[in-house]
Amino acid sequence: MLFPVALSIAPCGSAKHIFTHVEWHMAGWRVELPEEAPGYIWETAETIRKDYSLPTALKFYRSLL
Repeated sequence: MLFPVALSIAPCGSAKHIFTHVEWHMAGWRVELPEEAPGYIWETAETIRKDYSLPTALKFYRSLL
């Protein structure tokens, strides 16, 4: 499966989430594509905020939508 070439790629911050016995260190990236990549679901930020539940670990990135 081929993906379109990214128009831009930029870091959108790092976040940490601590479970009872493990610590995640995450790095997020914002990637702008000229078209939808096949095999993925594409939604607007509004639809994601309204209709999707995201895990607490992704709280930092949810605020960037």
